Amino acid sequence: MTKEKSAIFFNNAARATSFCFDVTRNKTNSTIFKHVMGDNGFHTFSSHKYYRETPHDMFIALQKDGIPRKGNKTCRLHKGSQFLII
Repeated sequence: MTKEKSAIFFNNAARATSFCFDVTRNKTNSTIFKHVMGDNGFHTFSSHKYYRETPHDMFIALQKDGIPRKGNKTCRLHKGSQFLII
């Protein structure tokens, strides 16, 4: 029996960058994300552990140069937090 490796890939079309999370490692509340598809067709991912449905939720986001943005500095309306899944 082989252990299959799975990963989640994010591609930010506005910035032409992508990054990957390996989901086979330790699964904790910090590594589970809430996925929402917006009206514009882009997807946002917020922390399941810290999700409160307020403007202060923590989202996965990228800066202009492709470096991940700190969670407390993100918003669901920022371009860097909206991803197009291919």
